[in-house]
Amino acid sequence: MIRHMSYALANLPKLARFLRSLDEQIILSDYASFWGAVGEFDEFLRQDIWDVFFESAIGKMLEDASFKGGSDWDVHGFTVCDSDKFHFSVRSPKLPMVGRNVVDGPDSSARSIVSSMASPSVLSVVSDGPITFNRFRLPSNIDLDIFDPAIRLENLGSEDFEPWRRIDVHAPYETLEISTPHAGKCCIIELEMRASVSQRWEFDRETGEPVGAVLVSREAVIIRSMLEEISRFKYVEALGEVLGLLDHRDFNVRWMAVKCACALDRDSGVAALRRCLNDRHPYIRNASLSTLNAIGG
Repeated sequence: MIRHMSYALANLPKLARFLRSLDEQIILSDYASFWGAVGEFDEFLRQDIWDVFFESAIGKMLEDASFKGGSDWDVHGFTVCDSDKFHFSVRSPKLPMVGRNVVDGPDSSARSIVSSMASPSVLSVVSDGPITFNRFRLPSNIDLDIFDPAIRLENLGSEDFEPWRRIDVHAPYETLEISTPHAGKCCIIELEMRASVSQRWEFDRETGEPVGAVLVSREAVIIRSMLEEISRFKYVEALGEVLGLLDHRDFNVRWMAVKCACALDRDSGVAALRRCLNDRHPYIRNASLSTLNAIGG
């Protein structure tokens, strides 16, 4: 379902129809459906189309002094269309990683980190000249929701892309990263499928070794924050709602709920740990067993 379509599409009916078609064709978690639906993306990689788009976008702000940008403008750029199946935006590359800015960005001091992208995308750069990208690849047979320190990220080398050229990124098993020093001066047009994985990975650039996993879902990050506050305040009255999260689809949220339950009430926490011995995710099962053994539960 399309949740938001920019007012700037009013004079671009063909592009609006294309986006509605995407919403009908894309099936969540089915990467093949995404690639089958984005075939016409190339047709909209033209300067004249985006001139019309931004004339409408900026014109509204100039005409109406009370208009503050609505759901279109944000700190990362301009949202063209937002659906529960994809996100289409025009923005500057705030991070070296090309993929849409994630909830928790890399530590700015970690200069050697390469971050995986959470979902496939098609994109193009608008610039004065070619932009260089580095491309990386993960083994296609791994489960990205299970952090495995034995996995290695493969560096496939660099490639130059001319302005307005379509670039396919077969994430989450492939990652594209801007390497050109002046890349901050370019603009990125990106159509990205909604992520079906719970986390993205960060790797050491030199060795390819994974160094950690980061939550992808904004919902999961918000829930984490809420559970941390509930734990700190020892708000036992919320125990029922916390235990209800043991059925959440995201394994990260399920484990956060277990930890919060343990902080609120020992008996409830032990019961949650025992229940999670049968969780569908191996991390939850192993962590529950280790915790029970440690506390003698």
